[in-house]
Amino acid sequence: MNIKLSLLVPVLVALLAGCGEMPKTPDEYRTALQGHPNMVGVRIEHFDVNLPMSQVAQFVKKKSTECLQRTIRVTSSTSSGGMTTSYSDNLVKYQAYAEISPAKATIYVTETVANLKGEQKQEPYFSFVMDIKPDTGRKSKVDLYYTWGEPRPRMAKALTAWAGGSDVGCPNLAAR
Repeated sequence: MNIKLSLLVPVLVALLAGCGEMPKTPDEYRTALQGHPNMVGVRIEHFDVNLPMSQVAQFVKKKSTECLQRTIRVTSSTSSGGMTTSYSDNLVKYQAYAEISPAKATIYVTETVANLKGEQKQEPYFSFVMDIKPDTGRKSKVDLYYTWGEPRPRMAKALTAWAGGSDVGCPNLAAR
């Protein structure tokens, strides 16, 4: 993964926030993305599932904790003139969270980049925020917010399947 790409996501999210600060809560992240829905890199998906909210929330929470709460080692390279000029190893820690009430569930994951000693290099930023709300009958409405950059599209694909009750396994967080 090119080092420039690894820095792009936090910069994109900070720009979305408007004042240059990273969103610190799911509400701030959601608001930042909703304020720029057509900006390159912003993904907002809305879909319905034929399962009750509590079932969707519990399954997505279980799978997010099982699959997305990990620390991986990422090697980045910088290239110039077609030649790799330097390598950088970092740790990326993914932390899953769930806030579930009878009216709404919010599942989200943050990413923190650290050096190999575990020293944090920047503030945590959001991989995604998923809101789940009850709909009529035994259905639920799901809103998924995330930004461009691997492995977020793979996470989103798994989250969408999990919300529908499908156990599609865990996305590969290490592939870039």
